[in-house]
Amino acid sequence: MNHKIIALISIALLTALGLSACSLAEDVTPPPGYRSPTEAQPVAAGPAFPLVQPNPVQGKAIYAEKCAPCHGDSGLGDGPQASKLSNPVTAIGKPEVARPSTPSDWYNIITYGNLERFMPGFVNGLSDGQRWDVLAYAYSLSSPESELAQGQEIYSAECAACHGDEGQGDGAQASSLAKPPGDFTNQQEMSGRSLDDLYQTISSGSDPMPAYSDKLSESERWAVASYVRSFSLGAAQMGQQVAEVTPEPSLPAQTPGSGTPSQDTEGTPFAAAPETNPEAVLGTVTGKVTNGSGGKIPADLQVTLRGYDSMEEAFRKNVPVQPDGSYTVSDVEMPAGRVFMTTVDYNEATFNSDVAHPTQGTNQIDLPVVIYDNTSDTSSLSVDRMHVFFDFSNPGMVQVVELFIISNPSGKMVAAAEPGGAVLTFDLPEGASNLQFQEGALGDRYIQTEKGFGDTANIVPGTGQHQVLYAFDLPYDNKLQVELPLPLPVQAAVVMVPELGVKAQSEQLQDSGSRDVQGTTFHVYSGNGLGRGENLVVSLSGRPRQSQADSLVTSGSQTNLFIGMGIFGVALVLSGLLLYRARGRGEKRAPAHAAAALSPSASAPGEADGDDADTILEAIIALDDLFRAGKLPEQAYQERRALLKAQLREKMKES
Repeated sequence: MNHKIIALISIALLTALGLSACSLAEDVTPPPGYRSPTEAQPVAAGPAFPLVQPNPVQGKAIYAEKCAPCHGDSGLGDGPQASKLSNPVTAIGKPEVARPSTPSDWYNIITYGNLERFMPGFVNGLSDGQRWDVLAYAYSLSSPESELAQGQEIYSAECAACHGDEGQGDGAQASSLAKPPGDFTNQQEMSGRSLDDLYQTISSGSDPMPAYSDKLSESERWAVASYVRSFSLGAAQMGQQVAEVTPEPSLPAQTPGSGTPSQDTEGTPFAAAPETNPEAVLGTVTGKVTNGSGGKIPADLQVTLRGYDSMEEAFRKNVPVQPDGSYTVSDVEMPAGRVFMTTVDYNEATFNSDVAHPTQGTNQIDLPVVIYDNTSDTSSLSVDRMHVFFDFSNPGMVQVVELFIISNPSGKMVAAAEPGGAVLTFDLPEGASNLQFQEGALGDRYIQTEKGFGDTANIVPGTGQHQVLYAFDLPYDNKLQVELPLPLPVQAAVVMVPELGVKAQSEQLQDSGSRDVQGTTFHVYSGNGLGRGENLVVSLSGRPRQSQADSLVTSGSQTNLFIGMGIFGVALVLSGLLLYRARGRGEKRAPAHAAAALSPSASAPGEADGDDADTILEAIIALDDLFRAGKLPEQAYQERRALLKAQLREKMKES
C-alpha cells in the first residue's frame, strides 16, 4: 500500500474523530522520549521475500519451540500460554485467517512482533532463513496434506502444460502462448500474493489463462491454490516426517541469557531473562491504580510490569497494589532502548498503562493505570461516525465496507453479559456473503449470530475509543437497494461511492458533492441523527465501469480488509473534513504550502497560527515523506509530528 495512503489513514481518524490513537492505522502517539523499535524500519519498495525457498520441515521444530506455547500445536490459538495473555492469540491455523494474508505480511510480524498483542519479534532470535522456515510451516497448518495432494493431481491435469511441473512457467505449451505463464517460484512475486489472490485468479482466469469457476468446485480451487503456493513456500515437503530432522542452529532465543527460562511470581515461564548489564541504570517504576467507575480497589489486586527490548519481552514482575491504589517496583534495570508498560487484570479484563521509554539518565518512571467496573448495558453507547464505502471491483458483486467509531460516555466498561458472549451484535443484509474483518475473525474476536456477527471486545469509557471495521459482498446486477441495520444510534454517517457509472440515492442522506482522491472521483453523501434499530437505506443503480474500478484495489496488505482499502483511508479524510466544515466553519481559506507548517517557527498548539486543518494535514504527510526519505532525524521527526497532531486536534476543537 502506498505509504502516503497509510499516513492518510492515520490522520483520517484524527481529523474525523479527534482521536490520538487508532488501531486501524496503528498510529499511536508515543509518550515523550518513546522510540518504537519498529518505527524507524525502512519502508520496503515491495514485499519482503526469501532469498531461497523456505523449508517448512526445519520450520516445524522452530514452531514447536517458539510459537506453539501460544498459538498451539495446530495453530488454533490454544497453546498453554494463550490463556495467560490479555488478548486472544491469533488462530493462524484457521483457513479464514491464513488465506487473506500474504507471506510478506507474516514475515514482518514474525520479525518485528506486535507489542500491543504481546507478540515478540524474532529479528534477533532467529536468522532470516529461520523466520521464513517457520512462516512456511505456519502456513502449512491451514493446508492439510490431503488438500495438497488433491491440488497436485488437479494441477498436473490442468496447469502443468503451461506452468510446468515445478511451477516455473516452462510447460510444454508455454512457448506457444502470447503471454508467458506465471512463474510460481518467483519469490518476490509470490510473497506479495495471498491464497485469496491465487484462488480468485484460478476462479476468474487471467489472460491467457481460462477461468475455472465452472470446471472446478470451490474446494478443488482452494486445493489448487494451496498447491501453487507450495512452489514458493515448500509446503509439499511437509509430506515427509520430520522427527529425525535437526533444525538449523538457532541464534539466542528471545533475549540473551543463561538459557534457563525465567518465571513470574506465579511460576509462568516466559522469555529468558537478560544477563545483568553492569552499565544499565537501576530505577524505580511507580504508579497508581484508580477506578474510573468510582468503585473501590480490590484488596488482592496486582500490577504486572513488563519490559521489552526490540519488541521482545525481557522483564516481567508482579507487585501488589497498596490500599490507596499505589504500587512501586524497585531495582528495575533500565538499559537504553527498553520499553516499559504495566497491566492490571480486573473483572476478567486487562487494563494497560501508557508505554514509556526512559530517556538517558532517567531512573524514575510513573505508569498510572485506570480500571473500570463492568456493565452489560449498551444503552449509553453511540456511534460517533459511521463510514460506508462501496467497491465494484469484482464483476457481479459490490463489496460493502462499514466502519463504526463508537463512544462510551458512561463511567463503566461495557462487557458481555456472559463470558465469551457478544458485547454488541451487528446484523447483515439478506444475501450478504464473504464476511471479512479488519481485526480478528469469526471464532476469535467475533462470533457468528443468527443474523450476522457479534463483537466480543469490551468497550472502555471514552470518545471514539472503539472501532469495528468489516466488509461483506452483495450480488449486484446494475440495481440494488442496500439496507444496513444500525446497532446503535448514529450521530453522523458518511457514504462514499466511486463515480464509475453507479449512482446512489437515500432519503436519509444529503448529496455532498464529488471529490477527487488520488485520481479517482468519489461522490459523498452524509447524514446524521439515525436511530438505533433503523436501517440506513441506500439505492444503487447503474453499470460500473469495471476497467476503472480495478484501479481502486491495492493488494498485498496485512489483513483481509486492507486489500483494496487504501482509497477508503483517503475517503475517511475527506468525510472528516466535510463534516468538520459542515458544522459552520465557513468557506475554506486557501491553504499555505505544507512546508510552512513544517517550519520550527510555527505556532504552538492552541495559538492562532493561521493554518487550517487541511494545511496541517498536508504538513504531516510531507513530514512523513521527509522522514521516510531519510532527510529528518527521528527525534526531530517525532517531536514535530506530535506538535502538528496536537495542532490538528486544537483545530478540531475550535469547530
